[in-house]
Amino acid sequence: MIHHVVITERGPTPGILRRQMPKILKDTWQVIGGWWHRDRRPIHFTNRASRLYDYEPRRGERGNPHPHGFKQSYTGRKLREMGHTRPLEWSGLSRDRTGVQKVRSTSKGTRIIMNAPTLNLRNPHSKIRMRDEMTRAVPAEYASIRTLAALKLERAARRIRLQKREIR
Repeated sequence: MIHHVVITERGPTPGILRRQMPKILKDTWQVIGGWWHRDRRPIHFTNRASRLYDYEPRRGERGNPHPHGFKQSYTGRKLREMGHTRPLEWSGLSRDRTGVQKVRSTSKGTRIIMNAPTLNLRNPHSKIRMRDEMTRAVPAEYASIRTLAALKLERAARRIRLQKREIR
């Protein structure tokens, strides 16, 4: 007659994986937030971003003429005074301030905190929403995020070396 049975589970079995999953998800979201901040945030401050993320045209750009000519338009003034026409920046302060990486992750998601209050300012008579433009994503980025998350989760599951023993 059998008095007791010892069940030993090793590696990413359902019981162990369930306990480890919140930490694994938090780490995964942290990696995704860091990736966005490091690789995608700088793109939002380039001229290429206007077309890629479909930013609202500023006065003087892409067929949005100013009634008094290019030199009097927002884009013309920016070019004359600052020497560039990059979107979402005038002096470069917003770009520099968003460069500080603050990624807060939980098992449910991630928050990327950007301390650039001027991106929240808006003219009530304009369609331009700089905050929305800064946080916009394209389908290619979603695919990259899914791939990155899958790789991170797979590696984390393979790394689990814990074991669980039950005596019944």
